[in-house]
Amino acid sequence: GETESVFLPGGGEVEALKVGREMYVNFYLNGERVLTVAEIDGRVDTEVTDYGLALEPRRATAFRDEVVDHADMIIAGTEECGALASQADETAKCDLIGIGAGILGGLAGGAFGGTLGAAVGAGAGYSLGTLCSWLVAKVCEGNSGIGPVEDFDASSYPTQIAGSVKGFDADQYLAPKEQRKNDPFIHYGVAASVDAIKDSGLEITEENGHRIGIAMGAGIGGIKFIEDNHDKLLAGGQRKVSPFFIPGSIINMTSGQVSILQHITGPNISIVTACATSTHCIGFAGRSIMHGDADVMLAGGSEYATTPLAMAGFCSARAMSTRNDDPTAASRPWDADRDGFVLSNGAGCVVLEELEHAKARGATI
Repeated sequence: GETESVFLPGGGEVEALKVGREMYVNFYLNGERVLTVAEIDGRVDTEVTDYGLALEPRRATAFRDEVVDHADMIIAGTEECGALASQADETAKCDLIGIGAGILGGLAGGAFGGTLGAAVGAGAGYSLGTLCSWLVAKVCEGNSGIGPVEDFDASSYPTQIAGSVKGFDADQYLAPKEQRKNDPFIHYGVAASVDAIKDSGLEITEENGHRIGIAMGAGIGGIKFIEDNHDKLLAGGQRKVSPFFIPGSIINMTSGQVSILQHITGPNISIVTACATSTHCIGFAGRSIMHGDADVMLAGGSEYATTPLAMAGFCSARAMSTRNDDPTAASRPWDADRDGFVLSNGAGCVVLEELEHAKARGATI
């Protein structure tokens, strides 16, 4: 049979074994087998050998769906897996479960013809600018878009620097009336999505709209719209609050607006996981294509958080850099002199497409 093993610091090991149509994935901690996931004749079963971990597999008609769904449950159960072995450090436990699920899905795709995907388009709006190709060039040149806060007077704040989107013209994407109904994070998300569609060369029609989906999220959503309407409430009472306050500030309305404007009627979702939001949206989009729910998925995220309340909250938490005298060098993850993160506005979107579908329409991959 075919065997693949991954050894991890802290005593973790994942072993995947495929024999004909049978597959076994064993999870070990400190040399002791704690979980076996077995697929035999299209049925997935789990065998728990220790620590009382229980994972209930879901039935599916295709082997690929069985394996991927089960891998999802393994990842989702990472916290439960923390009880597996107290002697292994937390990082090793998480790596063990995550890599094990990855091997499981990888073997499934390789052995049973799993769906392959491709990135065929991208759109972006960040503090360096709004055109994706120009943005990439600026990043490669080592330019920074971080500077003094431009959205309000932050002179009394410990942190007075942030990233603001420059050169953005919302009129190119939304009518002025629609702009007034929505928070700027939605403006950015719509723009990045529309630019990504254009970049991909994808033509959305009534015939294929149901096979195209979108997963766009945000970390905090329409906080500017919330602040503005709160001010109106305090100044003039309930009747001064916009009737579009709720739909104009909730996070799922980026995906909603794009689907309305572009006639996208496939899967539509927004994932919210703080700074990991866009990554999770991309992962969900890829999995949607893998499961056959869509041929094409837009994925990414947007944010507009340089507001008085949001920045006050992060300042109170002492989470942001106070390198106000050197803003372009303030964002320095993993550096010994790092003193916090730098808040920035922007949006990014990629178009993921099932490989054969992309090839059939001559997409640039």
